[in-house]
Formats: sequence, C-alpha cells, structure tokens
Amino acid sequence: MSEIDENRNYAIHLQEISIPKSGKTSAAKICEVDKVASKYHLAGCVIEKNFSTMLTAILCYLFDEARFTEHNRNITAEVYHKRFCKAQNEHDSLASLRSELNVDLKGWSLIAVVRDPLERFVSGYANKCLRRCEFSSHLHDYQILKFDTFNPQGFIDRLLAIFKKHKVQDDVVVEEAAEKFRSETFDDSRRI
Repeated sequence: MSEIDENRNYAIHLQEISIPKSGKTSAAKICEVDKVASKYHLAGCVIEKNFSTMLTAILCYLFDEARFTEHNRNITAEVYHKRFCKAQNEHDSLASLRSELNVDLKGWSLIAVVRDPLERFVSGYANKCLRRCEFSSHLHDYQILKFDTFNPQGFIDRLLAIFKKHKVQDDVVVEEAAEKFRSETFDDSRRI
C-alpha cells in the first residue's frame, strides 16, 4: 500500500470515529475554508491544529510570491489571524472555488493534513489553555467549568451561578444566550 493510500485510509478512519452515526456534519466545522494557489492548481483544506497556519502561509506565498516577498512576509512568521492573503485566495467551498475562479478541478491537487486526534487535542490544549489562558501560572485563579455534552444543564447552571455571584442583572439575556447555546451545541445533529 502506498503512503498516499495509507494516509487516505487514516483520514477515512478519523472521519468514521469523528462524525455522528447520522452522517450529518457541517463541512465548515471540519475544513474551515479552502486556500488556493491557482497558478499551481493547488487547493488546501485547512483543518485547525493540523499544520493549518503553515499550510495557509505556504499557499498564500504560492498565490502571489512577488507581492508576499515585496511586503517582507515570511512563511514561518505568519500568524493566522493576521494572514497576508486573508480573503484573497480563500473560498468557502470547492463549489465556490470552481464558480469564482471558473475552473474545473481536474488536474488540481487538493491537500488536507490530518493528525492523530490525541496529538491534535494535546496541541490544541497547549495552545489554547496553557498559552492563551496562562494555565501554567494562573490555573488556580480560574473557575474551571466542565463542558459536558451529556449534562448540558449542569454546565449552564454553573456558568449562570458565576454570573449571579457577580451580580449580573440581566438574567433574561443570560438565559436566552444559554438557551441558544444549548440548542445550537447540544441539539445539533451535525456536531462533531
């Protein structure tokens, strides 16, 4: 079996264990947006915490090497939220890519990087929690709320208790937000 076939099988396995039995999922939740380097016939599906910033930067550079270089950009120094090609080489879907660029994707290479789910979780935890929340030095300062898919009301009750403790007056708005959150997050059959 070739390496490409092994990687494809790995991605299929991840899909099988990640997508609910209903089979319904939102592509936007898996692949944020397609990044394109059209002159090279390359498109990348960017999946967060799967080489996403680097793949985005590489495809941005390939999209317009001269402009990227003229602006003293560096592939390894790109930051996703301040990316150079934001909204320039990005498409919501393969269908929008086809129609906006008026291309047939035959002969194109579509790239997606996948990663072991445990490695991805650890990487995400390190990035989102340890760095952004400064858990390494402030973990004991946080009130940690467990996000529990099987007991959403317990999570929401604990969150509302914190708001009440700090005298948040507008219970209606908070309850409304919690209800919207509950229905979108817990009742959506497309969730992963």
